[in-house]
Amino acid sequence: MRSFVKILLLIIVINSAAKYAAAQTGTSDSLQLLEDLYSAGKYEQVLQLSQSLHETARLSKEENLKRLKYTVAAYKDFGYRREADSTARLFFQKDPFYKVQNQDPLPFRDVLSNYYTMPKFSVWTAVAKNIAVPKLDTVYSIVDTMAKDPEYEIDGYTVQVGFEYRLWKNVSFSVAPTFSMYEMQRTMPRTTLATFRYNEKFNTLTVPLIAEVWLYMGKEMFIPSIYFGAQFKYIISSKYKAYTNA
Repeated sequence: MRSFVKILLLIIVINSAAKYAAAQTGTSDSLQLLEDLYSAGKYEQVLQLSQSLHETARLSKEENLKRLKYTVAAYKDFGYRREADSTARLFFQKDPFYKVQNQDPLPFRDVLSNYYTMPKFSVWTAVAKNIAVPKLDTVYSIVDTMAKDPEYEIDGYTVQVGFEYRLWKNVSFSVAPTFSMYEMQRTMPRTTLATFRYNEKFNTLTVPLIAEVWLYMGKEMFIPSIYFGAQFKYIISSKYKAYTNA
């Protein structure tokens, strides 16, 4: 009894695999037929076959994109501009960053050239190591007996998480909370036997609110922008210690 059940299950699996392979082969032939019909100028048959594939076939992403590609081209050649635009938007939903290729139908390339893709929401993060080198211009030693400039060691880290919302094509708003941690050590010799030391540590939280307006006209490589906004800064902690080693 168990052997019979196993054989029956094996037959079902083999039959399902065969049907799936046949369906895939049929889909490939149908897509090739779709391309051939378009090349022959039979746009009405292209639209009929495209609708049939959409309703009955199980298409992968690449196969569906190919179907939509020739559907857009057929609508464009037929003069159905509104339908071509709607199908082009659907194409961009499936593949937002598709790059037009030379082998694509010319009407399809013409329709897609009227559209662009930009993210509605954006999130970014940044981590930085900050190093500062002070310039001693107005620091003078008045009390100290040794005429030596102080030595500085400044180190810090910054972590930022940003959020951007694009309201329109040329206008976006962003907020980027930034946490910064700094440490500064200043050493200044007082005498041959005494050294003054000053250590400071402080952490800050900065919240910049930025609005950006793009002067975007077409497919420029460099696009000027105008920024305006406000920045809020809060000192979380600040600790310092000053002493003299003698």
